[in-house]
Amino acid sequence: ATFTIIDTISPVWVRQPSNLVIECDGSVDPYERIAAWLASAGGGHAQDQCSFVGYTNDFVEIIGSCGLTGSALVTFTATDSCGNTQTAQATVTVVDRTAPVINTPARDTIVECDGLGNVAELGSWLSNNGGAIASDVCSGIESWEFRRIDTLDNCGLTKVLRYGFIAIDSCGNRSLETVASFIVQDTTRPVITMLPQDSIVQCDGAGNIAQFTGWLNSQGGAAGTDACSNNVRWENDLVDTQILCGNIGSRTFRFTVFDECGNSSSAEATFTIVDTLSPIITVEAVPFRAECNGASNSADI
Repeated sequence: ATFTIIDTISPVWVRQPSNLVIECDGSVDPYERIAAWLASAGGGHAQDQCSFVGYTNDFVEIIGSCGLTGSALVTFTATDSCGNTQTAQATVTVVDRTAPVINTPARDTIVECDGLGNVAELGSWLSNNGGAIASDVCSGIESWEFRRIDTLDNCGLTKVLRYGFIAIDSCGNRSLETVASFIVQDTTRPVITMLPQDSIVQCDGAGNIAQFTGWLNSQGGAAGTDACSNNVRWENDLVDTQILCGNIGSRTFRFTVFDECGNSSSAEATFTIVDTLSPIITVEAVPFRAECNGASNSADI
């Protein structure tokens, strides 16, 4: 007769394999950590009363999610020396919880005011993320967001627009905000669209006050405009005086137009008082008759 000892009982998992979560480090698969996890049967342990237990698994690859992240459900098989098996499952997951890094922060940009809001330049600056550059080792930069933080109005139509930019990776992680300003300045002189005109008036004997005041207050007929200012103002300065005879002479003024940011343009004109009229004889001379005194009538003459 034969006495036979057989083993038909599967090994027993006394400690189940544990899930493994790995932060993505940019490699396609962080094989070293996964390999160590697989070699340890996911940290699990099986026992068999009759023989030694070996472990195998069915891991092939990480199934992608966003970027280089993903997961795999791994089945671990504990097998005793007699071929009895018992399985247990655990998941290995590669995650990306790290925000993108701003390598180059957004930079301020200064543009010359065009009077229309500098729309194209602002749009180009915003679409370029203010010059900011970001990177992400695991999932790359998917998109950017920007927001206007505040607006500081300056002279005329100039202003400072402050924006914040945020980089977002394909797993939805958001970078720290980088802040820069879009600065609209005005360094362009106003345009004198109509130059001041010289004025020549006939002397009225009283200084021609009304004519002079009207000419001076109208900037000699000058006109000016500025693309970046709603209003311009004028000043005048006496730069030369010529006195001829009596009330006759000329005064030359420099007329200066200023925009709201203090830029200016100047032109000169002269107000001249002339006298081209002959004197008026108000009492006609009369003949004179005297009796000859034999001494040439010198005293009478």
